[in-house]
Amino acid sequence: MKYIRNFILIASIVGTIATLLNTDVAFAADGVAQAENALKGYIKIGILLAGIVGVGFVVIGAIKYASASGHPDRMEKAKDTIIHALIGVAIALGAYALVDIVASVAKSAFGS
Repeated sequence: MKYIRNFILIASIVGTIATLLNTDVAFAADGVAQAENALKGYIKIGILLAGIVGVGFVVIGAIKYASASGHPDRMEKAKDTIIHALIGVAIALGAYALVDIVASVAKSAFGS
């Protein structure tokens, strides 16, 4: 129950921050541009959060690696932490690129 409460709290905080930071939506003239701006704004905020979390996990992995004291299994876990964090950031950046491509294709197909 505690995990659900924490998840709901974090999701509501992220949603509130995303809404407050996404000011481009209010200035769009038509529906397509408004939807495009909203989607890009939310993805940018997601990228920002993914970057912060990714850097945090890289730091955690570096600390684990430095404190492994030559134990091969602990060093391998630390390397895995760093690699997985970098893969996560790369996936988030790829998602942003994909959204940008889909938005430009939709914009050219539907006009505006």
